[in-house]
Amino acid sequence: MKISRTCRAVRIVTIGLLLSTPLVSPSPGQSRSANPRIERNITYRTVSGARLQLDLATPATGSGLRPAILFIHGGGWRSGNRGSFSSEIVNAARRGFVAATVTYRLTRPAGGVPAAAWPAQYEDVSAALAWLRSHAGKYAVDPRRIAAFGESAGAHLSLLLAFKDSAPPETAIRAVVNFYGPVDLAALHNDSGATRAMLEP
Repeated sequence: MKISRTCRAVRIVTIGLLLSTPLVSPSPGQSRSANPRIERNITYRTVSGARLQLDLATPATGSGLRPAILFIHGGGWRSGNRGSFSSEIVNAARRGFVAATVTYRLTRPAGGVPAAAWPAQYEDVSAALAWLRSHAGKYAVDPRRIAAFGESAGAHLSLLLAFKDSAPPETAIRAVVNFYGPVDLAALHNDSGATRAMLEP
């Protein structure tokens, strides 16, 4: 899904606000990193033979535990890919965050990953969050400071991660950015033919 220049500008500003939020911002003394480390194509889950992957950016300098952001792409649950947030995870890592952008199963086959009906999309991003938590030690992630940023359908999934998170309160998701994500799916289904096509099998 293509977004306008205005929408893209708003996204940049919104991400900037998230990066400065005290709940998830780096601790004092954790300097910015000019050249973050990038790890691509990390398999976080295998479902029916399909490897679901994420890309991860980490600061190259500094010490101590880092806050983390999980970026979830949009596309009406049926299109899009994690590459739409490639530059954002790099920028976040330069600001002292550990940042990941994830692939999840869509309602249409894409990139060698078979189509899957709901709730596969939520299950996948939930597994990505669990992977990030389980690898917190390896990547110096502070499990008490994890945020989710989603765009459109990805925003819907980000909200669900927060509201359905079964983690203890001290390690629950601390912030969510809902960037034009749907919240009333029943109303959308009834009022919009285009959205109805996205929601129905």
